[in-house]
Amino acid sequence: MSLERPYIQSTTCAGCLKDFHTTWRVQQHLKYRPNGCWDRVCGSRQPDLPATITLPPHLKNIKRLPAIRRMHGPIRRTSVQRQRIKLKQRISDVRQQGADEFAWWFPSTDPALTDIVCDAFSAGLTEWRSDFDADHITYQNIMFGKILNMDIPDMKGARIYIHWAETMFYDLWPEDLDPDRASSLDRANEMMLEELPTWQTRHEMAKLAQLWAHLPPDEPAPRLPPVQSRPYNRAHPIWRRYADLPDAEQRRAKWHMYGERVHQAPPTEGPYYIIHLYSGRRRSGDFQDWMEHYSLAGGFHNIHVLSVDTAVDPEMNIHNPKLWTFLMDIIQQGRCLGILLGPSCETWSAARHHSLLGPDGSVVTGPRPLRHGAHLWGLEKLTWAELQQLHIGNTLLLKGLHLACAAALRGSPAFVEHPAPPQDGDMTSIWRLGLVRMIMRPPRRLFSKLSIQQWRYGSQGIKPTTLMYSNARLGDALAQCEVAQPVRPTAFLIGRSETGEFARHVQRSIPPNLIKVLL
Repeated sequence: MSLERPYIQSTTCAGCLKDFHTTWRVQQHLKYRPNGCWDRVCGSRQPDLPATITLPPHLKNIKRLPAIRRMHGPIRRTSVQRQRIKLKQRISDVRQQGADEFAWWFPSTDPALTDIVCDAFSAGLTEWRSDFDADHITYQNIMFGKILNMDIPDMKGARIYIHWAETMFYDLWPEDLDPDRASSLDRANEMMLEELPTWQTRHEMAKLAQLWAHLPPDEPAPRLPPVQSRPYNRAHPIWRRYADLPDAEQRRAKWHMYGERVHQAPPTEGPYYIIHLYSGRRRSGDFQDWMEHYSLAGGFHNIHVLSVDTAVDPEMNIHNPKLWTFLMDIIQQGRCLGILLGPSCETWSAARHHSLLGPDGSVVTGPRPLRHGAHLWGLEKLTWAELQQLHIGNTLLLKGLHLACAAALRGSPAFVEHPAPPQDGDMTSIWRLGLVRMIMRPPRRLFSKLSIQQWRYGSQGIKPTTLMYSNARLGDALAQCEVAQPVRPTAFLIGRSETGEFARHVQRSIPPNLIKVLL
């Protein structure tokens, strides 16, 4: 017997209340799962002895009579609707139960009381640590004693303990805590939470909320009619997200920033870090050399300068998850005193748009442009190697901006150095990106920018540069560190040198006077 037969006692479908004239057609109807009737019947109606009803004699010769709804009334709920009703009732019951247990009370509503009780729990933790023979039972006795000795309801004290365990418990651990004691303390805290009815209720509500958030739609999605096409049509539409990047960039150009930056004082104890992202190879007189010299001269031995670049060490790869997590942690902890980055201009360079001249003045073949003023993220119809270059350039830029924004929002000085935008609008520049323009757009801009000529600070070539900065008075520093009576060079950093090297590689380090500006 099929699964549908025990639910068929008439010619009417119990799911949609339509009359199909024979029980065989009802069975056929229930077998077709997309109509949802089997989902409404199975699980909500008890099976019974099946019936067999055929067409009456006066309708024997009529084929495929249309289904007609002869019965009226509410349609049975689907399995998802029944599950939603049960889950909603369980959430209501748990919410009512937790009201008496202070499960939904927020300690932030009474900060004075919360601070007093949390201090008591912190003292209890210190008391447990001082007793080297203490175990998880001793920990529970101490903490339950703190809760019972408070002049507040026990469940309210339990709720504040949960708040203390979630926000302060692990911060109070000493750095030299024995691993065995740390494991025992962690287990003692877990057992303490499991003994609290307030914790159990909140945990149950979290599971119910997760189930509620992942419930499928009440009704299945309607089936669309099949698309009729000629059998010899070989054209297939292709979703070209890469070609849609210019339109997406136009939308991003109108974005605005909201919210305020948070200025917080750095920790009172080191170590502290200064990040030089995409620093290139280490050189005498580079940024790290100068920064370490000034730090040691000032007696600051707990300030470390990080030159992050694979040219320094293969492990200093920004794509390394361990390194990325470390950099984000020191920024969020306020241990980053500043960040300086110069994203790679290999694919952004305006020199790709100019004709290159060799040492003898003849035109030589150079790398072609990979971007355009209207296609900032990359042109179409590029080779695989060029697409890889674009991917590297885009990823390094976005990751650098991510770290710079995180540091600026935390209140640390942040500097981004890149060639100034060319006057020709068809040439590319990171300063024309909608994302970069958004973080510099008033009134709530995160960064400011100004353009300088590096030859005024000792550069060997004419190198217009734009500096984007935050949480710093860069203009005053630039005025103080400019070279006295600078001489404007006549050579542009375009083309190849006599050794065959690109001229822009001749001067890749930051001039000493410009380093002093950043210091």
